[in-house]
Amino acid sequence: DKRESFIAQDINLNEIPSILVGTKADLTKSRKIALPEIQRVCEEWNIPYFETSAKTGSNIQESYSELMSKIVEKRIPIPI
Repeated sequence: DKRESFIAQDINLNEIPSILVGTKADLTKSRKIALPEIQRVCEEWNIPYFETSAKTGSNIQESYSELMSKIVEKRIPIPI
């Protein structure tokens, strides 16, 4: 299953500014991954989690701002 293989990857997130974003937060009945599993992964990887919805606009700006803040902290150049 793709989810398990993604979670199992060995990624050094201390070097790469990262957040985890769950989309379609407005479709709560269609959730594929349980929130405790998401929280466990985010705690293990030490990254924040945002549930977003393009339909409602929920957490779009917040997740973008958080990622940009992490990039600025690391002083990683953004290609234009």
